[in-house]
Amino acid sequence: MRECEIFERDVRVQHRRQQEKAEAARKKLEQERSAIDESRTQQLQCKMQDKEAEKKLGELYVKELARITTEQQDMERKKDLAKRKQHIELRKMQQQQIRENERKQSQEKADALKEEQHVFHKLKKEDDVFKDFVMQEIETFKVQGKRTALLEKTLNS
Repeated sequence: MRECEIFERDVRVQHRRQQEKAEAARKKLEQERSAIDESRTQQLQCKMQDKEAEKKLGELYVKELARITTEQQDMERKKDLAKRKQHIELRKMQQQQIRENERKQSQEKADALKEEQHVFHKLKKEDDVFKDFVMQEIETFKVQGKRTALLEKTLNS
């Protein structure tokens, strides 16, 4: 009986050890699972934080691009305005040159007309002097009894 009791006790001890081992293995497995779950949770949190950081960086990048684009557009507008002003000034200068050239041309035409009129009057005076001379010669020739047909023809032409 004693052997039975020892045997039963050994069986109970062995059974208890097996239960303790199983319990230790189960606890170890639970700890590993909880460590894995905790690790997964931390990984998910890290991923979420990374995504949020990426999102913030993306927003900052978009804002910076928008600012740069706005600055570039402002600079282009300023350049366009400067070009427009320059073209306006250039156009004013061209119009002023056109008016000045027209004034010079009209002055030159007026001067040329005056010169022509002066030459015309001078030639008319010379022509009048010549006609007077021819008339005097005709009268002189008539008094002398010479023919005056050629002189009269010269006078008429």
